[in-house]
Amino acid sequence: MRRPCHNGFHSGVLAWTLLASSGCAVGPAYSPPQTPPVAQVTASALPPATNGAPGETDRAQQFVDAQSMPAKWWQSFGSPEIDGLVEHALQKSPTIASAQAALRQAEESALAQRGAFWPSVQADYAPVRARSAQVLSSPLNSGASLYTLQTGQLSVGYVFDLFGANQRSVESLDAQRESQRWQLEAAKLSLAANVATAALQWASLREQFEVTEQLQSLAQDQLELMGIQRRLGEIPGATVVAQEALVAQAQAASASIAKALAQQHDGLAMLTGYVPSQLEPLKLRLADLHLPDVPTGLPARILRQRPDVRAAESTVRAANAQVGVAVANMLPQLSLNANYGTSAVAFSQLFSAAGVFWALGANLAQPVFDGGTLLHRKRASEAQLEQSLAQYQGTVLIALQNYADSLEAARHDADQAVATLRQEQRSRAALDIARRQLEIGDVSRLTLLNTESGYLQSALSRIQSQTNRLVDVCAVYVALGGGWQGEAGESTLRSPPD
Repeated sequence: MRRPCHNGFHSGVLAWTLLASSGCAVGPAYSPPQTPPVAQVTASALPPATNGAPGETDRAQQFVDAQSMPAKWWQSFGSPEIDGLVEHALQKSPTIASAQAALRQAEESALAQRGAFWPSVQADYAPVRARSAQVLSSPLNSGASLYTLQTGQLSVGYVFDLFGANQRSVESLDAQRESQRWQLEAAKLSLAANVATAALQWASLREQFEVTEQLQSLAQDQLELMGIQRRLGEIPGATVVAQEALVAQAQAASASIAKALAQQHDGLAMLTGYVPSQLEPLKLRLADLHLPDVPTGLPARILRQRPDVRAAESTVRAANAQVGVAVANMLPQLSLNANYGTSAVAFSQLFSAAGVFWALGANLAQPVFDGGTLLHRKRASEAQLEQSLAQYQGTVLIALQNYADSLEAARHDADQAVATLRQEQRSRAALDIARRQLEIGDVSRLTLLNTESGYLQSALSRIQSQTNRLVDVCAVYVALGGGWQGEAGESTLRSPPD
């Protein structure tokens, strides 16, 4: 049997396939939100930026105008241990893995929405065993009341994007994907800074613990000497009791720092993806670290580097596109659909020409009354856009505050570091003099112990201020948005491949 040519169906499908709806994307056109036009963030002027060679040890750090920053900025400390910890954290941290999965989810959602630009095609096969009541007419030409009907059908549908509803949906999801990408960058930046800071603080606490142990030993030696003087009647008992209190105070300080050191180790292990028992104690010493210069930059440039600001901007773009979706949903919707299939009482006859059926139709729908649902959804999307703009402005202000705070901290902690270093140097000189005086009998052993205790107290202050100065560098890098190159404004911080 010669198969008939179904010209009507084929012509309709061809016309449908060739028809393209470029349409127009309704809703507000997106424009990047405005940022504050400020040339300086800090209330007071910073020291002049320079790239000059370092001078004295306590003044080696400079404020430099950073046109670019290394992607792996933590390497500026010159510590292989810090480098290894940060790299391991970027590979193994559950926080980064979670952010990466969220990014993949956003990417797949954006790709899924693009499928609406194409026709949907569905194939169906439906075998039915049925019996018609004898009082009713059989649906078959044979008139049989008991029969099996085999039906195979191909359905095609397409919704034209006349007013850009799908285009705006894709734009919104693309912006959400971009926001998630910047959130991943922010997570990496925060993790790297937290690991570097935790390592610096661990080294600081260990050195502080060593000093407090020496202070505790000195206090005990002083107590023993005072006990001898008390028995000789040279000092009153109240002086001995006061020294006993100082010994207990030194013991408490040592125990407190020992606890903080253990907890710092556990926190560092968590950040780097280790169980605390798996992380070996660090060999890091503050004296072995390089003191990096303090990078600075123009506010406008910084706001293009900060991943949190870029993520907030992407959220504004997504909300702007959602307004267009809401507007498009209030306008007419045009769709086409087509069916082509065959039916037969036996599977072997399913592809015969006698059972062929087809249909081609169109639908144009315009919402007329919905109780204000679409209108209020549009207003809700507009309110969401206003909210995202306000949140963006808040993020910008926080970013500028972070930057100003980090620079002010770097400047004032540098002054404090200079002062504590000089204090330690003078205390050391006083200790040397006291030791020489003890050799010739000009001072007592107790006087020497008091001088040595003062020196150790100044060393403790120097360790703390030195740590603050190093931690300040981490804060400045975070405030600037991490590693970036030139004026392109794209973050270059990337974790090693899995």
